[in-house]
Amino acid sequence: MLIKETVSTPADGYRTSSSVSQTIRKSELNICLTALAPFKTKERLDVLTGYRGIAAYSVLFAHTFGLLTLGKYEFPSHLACFGMSLFFVLSGFVITYNYEQLFGRENFASAIYKFFVARFARLYPLYVVIISANILWAPSLSCLHKLYIVLSYLTLTQSWFNLQKALFTPAWSISTEWFFYLAFIPMTVLLRRITKPAWTLTVFCIVTTIALILVFNLFKAPLILTVGHLLPATGKIGISASAWDWITYFSPVTRLFDFIAGAMTAKAYQSLKGTSPSALLAQCTLVAALLWCTVWISVSWNVFPWLSDLLHDFIFAPGIAALLLITCLYKSRLTNLLSSAPCLLAGDISYSVYIWSIPVMKAVSVWLDRDFALQSAAIPIKALICIAATTLLAYGSYSLIEQPSRRWIRGRLS
Repeated sequence: MLIKETVSTPADGYRTSSSVSQTIRKSELNICLTALAPFKTKERLDVLTGYRGIAAYSVLFAHTFGLLTLGKYEFPSHLACFGMSLFFVLSGFVITYNYEQLFGRENFASAIYKFFVARFARLYPLYVVIISANILWAPSLSCLHKLYIVLSYLTLTQSWFNLQKALFTPAWSISTEWFFYLAFIPMTVLLRRITKPAWTLTVFCIVTTIALILVFNLFKAPLILTVGHLLPATGKIGISASAWDWITYFSPVTRLFDFIAGAMTAKAYQSLKGTSPSALLAQCTLVAALLWCTVWISVSWNVFPWLSDLLHDFIFAPGIAALLLITCLYKSRLTNLLSSAPCLLAGDISYSVYIWSIPVMKAVSVWLDRDFALQSAAIPIKALICIAATTLLAYGSYSLIEQPSRRWIRGRLS
């Protein structure tokens, strides 16, 4: 209204009123920032922030206990797989919930620009810091002399070409996230055509699970040969994973199914919001989803050898999608827990927790092993020290790097 009233003012009055001009500039800036961050105009779903914290600390716990126990137990690796799948499904939900309408209401080129400015500001600043720090810690890395590796890290495409182990392995998920953003643009066209998203989500999870089981069990050899041919760096020590590990864990193409499940969950939430289905059905779905995830975290992969490859990623997606949908639609004790202050704080700093977890664990574990008083400390105590140190550093990183850089980039590129 302010802009409309000002435009209707005579031209000489518009030029001579400095206060009105300043008000216009501030209003225009606010409009630009709102367009770059559309989630601010939508209902805030605190439960999603809480889930981010669960995902980050699942990976942190898994990596910590895996490092301290030297990989003697299966449980930490299962928990890490759950955490990564939760990250990716949650990403699909959040991106669709916040940005799908942007592509529907604005010029396509403008929507792409605003979308990538927002996502670049979210990911890249902290990513640059950790990559730079890793180079300073290991300046003699031979991979730095290979242009294609350097370019892949600069462009966030290292996991696309199985180069994720060359410099800083945990950054593979950030590279994969960047792949999702590119895939999301054509996905918006298909998402708008879905008329029954809840049923579509159910069918998608069932069909994808069956299809991946068949592909992983029947076409393993040709897939390995194809990847080895298309990605020559595959299998090189210190640079890439084996062809099969890349296909089943690191590949953004495989992980895209998690993201799609999250996107469809967001559509299902938007279509069901405001309805009043049976509370009993909601409670049963919530319990079934929790049991689904718990079983696959707890079970030994040797029990179901034909499922062992799927347990690295998509097996958790159906349960996670159901959890997200139910806890966003209905209030429960789990919803209240995820919306509590500690979970919200964990969600806010989750990106920093994930980024700094491995460097902090390595540094703290060396210190614990060198300090005579702590050498005999039990593994849980050492783990708590690692987790506390990571949390403190992550909070500082979030406050001093993530937030300021995100505001600055969005302001400059608006």
